Amino acid sequence: MTARQSPAQARARRLAGAAIGITREAAGCQTGDGMGAVMMAPLVARCWWYASRKLALLSCCVSGTTIEQLSKGYSIPLFERIPQSATIAKAQADTLKTTIGCFLLEFCQGGSNTDTDYATYYPLLSQYFEDAKAAIKAEFAQTIDPFIEIVPISGMNLPGTGIMDVCRAQVDYVMATPGAYIPTVGYPAIDYGPHYSSNGERYVGAMRAKVRHRVITQGLAWKPLIMEKATIRGEQS
Repeated sequence: MTARQSPAQARARRLAGAAIGITREAAGCQTGDGMGAVMMAPLVARCWWYASRKLALLSCCVSGTTIEQLSKGYSIPLFERIPQSATIAKAQADTLKTTIGCFLLEFCQGGSNTDTDYATYYPLLSQYFEDAKAAIKAEFAQTIDPFIEIVPISGMNLPGTGIMDVCRAQVDYVMATPGAYIPTVGYPAIDYGPHYSSNGERYVGAMRAKVRHRVITQGLAWKPLIMEKATIRGEQS
């Protein structure tokens, strides 16, 4: 008897079929502090059906940048780091005569847009991912979209405009986009400066790992804990 696959499991299996086999030098490690950063990771490690595949992380971080600055067509071509990194990885894979594909696009941004409203941020975020997916798929010659993981914003960088406008835009995007997810709306604890504290890093890392496992490995639906409505009962002076 064969277990039925969920859409997420089927996507993961197809993506893993075009997985990374790449040299250590090309894999590299992530750089930057993640504020205004995007990480592109062809992620296949610990997928039970392709345990022998290798994992590579292509870092396209640009610290402290807004969504406008990261977008395609901005005067300083920061966006081009994505296809440029993919080109390097593809060349390494070709040299090794192995297949390569982008499995996960990890996005850590929002803290530099604390004064941006929902109506401005949401379409920029949506277009950014459309452009990023198109660039990645073209470089790797793959037809399947990578998963998208949005990393929660840390306490000191939570939005100050509207009602958590950037956080709401990120949540609404993943809710409307198959293959996209966010572990939680934000990590509200006040830590040191704009970064997570050491305990905060552990908490967020553990949460991301659990959600990533549920979505990608187990193929389960995921919805972050969000307030959908509030009811006022009585009055208090």
